[in-house]
Amino acid sequence: MKAKSADYIQLQNIYKSKARQDVAEVYARVQELDARLQRSIKTPQNEVEAFCKSAAYVKLVRGRPPHLAKTFLSWDDRAGFAANNLTNPDSLTLLYIAFLAYDNFIASQDTTNGHSQNESKIEQVTTHAFEILKNLLKEAGETIDEPEHTEVKETLTKHIDELVRADGGELHNIAAATGGMVAQEVIKVITKQYVPVDNTCLFDGINSKTSVLKL
Repeated sequence: MKAKSADYIQLQNIYKSKARQDVAEVYARVQELDARLQRSIKTPQNEVEAFCKSAAYVKLVRGRPPHLAKTFLSWDDRAGFAANNLTNPDSLTLLYIAFLAYDNFIASQDTTNGHSQNESKIEQVTTHAFEILKNLLKEAGETIDEPEHTEVKETLTKHIDELVRADGGELHNIAAATGGMVAQEVIKVITKQYVPVDNTCLFDGINSKTSVLKL
């Protein structure tokens, strides 16, 4: 494609003129909102200009409260999404359920009595995990006893075996990797640059896989 400088400048002016028009419309709307809300400090025009300039990269992130140690938790509108991911080999949803089950087990223990034996611990964590899985599938309109969920339960059991075997221990390389991920997200929030992780981030250190899920 060939273009003369005059043609390029003319085209550039068209885009600049439209951009100024858009900024003026948005700023007028912002002024209306400021007046309606009776704000003492009005929104400066340069902020509106900066917003419009980066509008193509703006993203709304709605966080959710974390699932704490609860066997009977509600998945609400996330049930269908989570249930569909159970059979996806690239998803870490089952690892998330295993972590929840392990947290439930730890929360239910009396720390003054020391740790239970591994075999008993695996059974108890598995019970928590299958209860969480059953509730999830029930909210999604499915049952845990369906044939297609046999492999799901086997994979979940493997995750639990690994968590119990580790018993809360942290490897230096995994701690460094997860610490770096957390630091990166904090920097994003503080500097207000780039899009932070939207909801739940899971890291599988065994297979070096990371997954971000809206759970």
